Amino acid sequence: MAQQHVPPRHAVDRPSLRLLLDEGRSGPATLLVAPAGAGKSVLISQWAAEHAELAFVWIDVGPDDVDAAHFARRLTTALGSLSPGVGDLVAKVVAADGGLGRPFVDALSERMRALPECVIVLDDLHLLANEKVLADLWTLVDLLPEHVHLLLSSRRDFRLGWGPLRLRYNLLELRQSNLAFDEADAAEAVARISGRALSPDAVSMLVERTEGWAAGVQLAALTLRDTDDPEGFVSLLVGSERLIADYLGEEVLLAQPERRRATLLRLSALKEMNADLVAACTGEARAAEVLESLQEQSMFLLPVAGRPGWYRFHHLFRELLRYRLHVNDPDGESTMLLRAAEWSQEHDSFEKAIGYFLEAERWDAVLDVLLARGSDVFERGETATMLRWLDAVPERVLRDNPDAQLLRGILLGLSGHGAQAEDIFRELCADTGLTTGQRLVAQCYLSGRVQLRPGPALSLSDAEEALRQLTEYDGEPVPDLLRLTSVELLWPFVLAAGGRSLFLLGRLAEARSWLQRGLDAPGGRYSAYRIHLLGSLALVDVWEGALDRGLETADEAIALAREVGLLGHPAPADAYLARCFAAIALGRTEAALEAMREAEALSALNNRTQLLWVVRLAKTLILGPLFIDDEAIGPPPPVVAAELAHARDAVPLAATTAPLAVPLTDREHELLAYFPSRYSNAELAARLFVSVNTIKTHMAHIYRKLDAPDRDAAILRARELGLL
Repeated sequence: MAQQHVPPRHAVDRPSLRLLLDEGRSGPATLLVAPAGAGKSVLISQWAAEHAELAFVWIDVGPDDVDAAHFARRLTTALGSLSPGVGDLVAKVVAADGGLGRPFVDALSERMRALPECVIVLDDLHLLANEKVLADLWTLVDLLPEHVHLLLSSRRDFRLGWGPLRLRYNLLELRQSNLAFDEADAAEAVARISGRALSPDAVSMLVERTEGWAAGVQLAALTLRDTDDPEGFVSLLVGSERLIADYLGEEVLLAQPERRRATLLRLSALKEMNADLVAACTGEARAAEVLESLQEQSMFLLPVAGRPGWYRFHHLFRELLRYRLHVNDPDGESTMLLRAAEWSQEHDSFEKAIGYFLEAERWDAVLDVLLARGSDVFERGETATMLRWLDAVPERVLRDNPDAQLLRGILLGLSGHGAQAEDIFRELCADTGLTTGQRLVAQCYLSGRVQLRPGPALSLSDAEEALRQLTEYDGEPVPDLLRLTSVELLWPFVLAAGGRSLFLLGRLAEARSWLQRGLDAPGGRYSAYRIHLLGSLALVDVWEGALDRGLETADEAIALAREVGLLGHPAPADAYLARCFAAIALGRTEAALEAMREAEALSALNNRTQLLWVVRLAKTLILGPLFIDDEAIGPPPPVVAAELAHARDAVPLAATTAPLAVPLTDREHELLAYFPSRYSNAELAARLFVSVNTIKTHMAHIYRKLDAPDRDAAILRARELGLL
């Protein structure tokens, strides 16, 4: 059973809402939209507790999930607790545009078929500030297997993305009007929390003044514990939810003993807490008892899913406490943040330590931790997270730390932001205040522009200068960044960059020499670089007409990528292009298309514009002349420009494929258009207003006419013929 939340002890049961959630499982997804404190998480946890036969995967979405790779890793790790083999999908996340990417979504939906009957809860989805990831989630809803249900909880609406899904599936939506307490709910909540019973008139007034807002009722109940005139107190509640929350929050705090009040305020600096962290930050010897007491007294302290012994304040209550702490005791707030950072660095995670250092505005500490431990985050593919941390540091601080600037340039380049990376490296190369080692790293990584920026002649000049500096290197210390900047690894990096520049310039013999030197260098054994070098060498072989040798080298690169788990990484893109052009030369349309699609997807991962030009050439050779927006990716490299001039007048490879012996009917054309959607037969039948058996019959006819054994093969064949 996957992790889930435990309902609070004083929570009011909502059987009618649980029944609605049961009915909502008939569709692929359910949406809960209501303001903070409406009881969304409590309702979901109560519903989950009633369904022991279902597996629940619960993810509390947070600000860090803006990084698509980070979010994908959390999701697949959670799903991996139900079925192994899901975690390796993270490599498919498309980093260039910041989304999850269709390859990841398609692969995930396919792996979900092996899951048991389950519900995936994405709580606090409003914190996912990445519209592209949200768009990918809407796509995932369309592709979910029938036994998997997605439950989304958010403070804000998602009208543009959610609207089409609502119409297509008649999905369940619960909003504040559904979650609002009625008088019976409010009376029960007050009795459970305060131990006092209000008159029916007072309960009615409480519901009217709070509009049934669950947090307002709970805050009122906490205050009623200590008031002598409960009826009069209720009559004073006037205003919006925010005003009521502020007023009641103050009342709740004032009702606490002074020591308890001070503890609540200090603990609000912590995003999550356990007894050891609380003790380290506050000096409280009985921290475990304090946390237990706060939970017993319904002080908005909630257990953290999947982390026994860890708690967090409800977001709304924490905001109230934190504001007061920040205004009244900024020094105390800073002390708590720094103690939390130091404890997290030693006992929990350096990522949390960075978060606390950022809140405390201890910029040098942020950079120290990031430079020392950033490789751990990088190796998980979460470059966007590292860039977000660096971007939070003021520019003046970054400028005083060349290693941090180098790190930022490397990360920008790896993320496909070539122009920004180039600007940073050129500025650093011109900085006479840098050490020889720092300038060496800047010059070497400047040569990497060849993958991202037009002008291979300039890239070659940069690579030649980097090679000169490497040759004259005298042993001065070189900064260790992401475990990628040792002199041993800089050699193959520069030789690969120079070899690619020469290839793009059409100087194939020289390109071969540089690439072979890169493979022979000691650092050429590093798997990622070796895959790059082998793939580029294979492309040179095929371009020269040595097809057998090129295919053998490409196969070696792809086999190594498979062995080390880098098939979804940009590294094998060159090798797939080598396969593609070999297939074109041999007249194998299907193989050429398959390899071209792989190469295009991998090149787009980090926006390798120059390789994407080679992909466009392949498309022209296979499918015929295409419209190409030159302004979007710059002018083509010389080696592509020369071939494009001939390719536009040539007969495309796909045109040499024989037409269908028996054409498709109109109904079969209509059905074929849905094949890439991955709709099930039942969903296709509903859309085309026919029976499932009719769909099966039409699909059998399509497979026969296209000479395709299955749906994937039919899609490929239809694209070859221009039917899709």
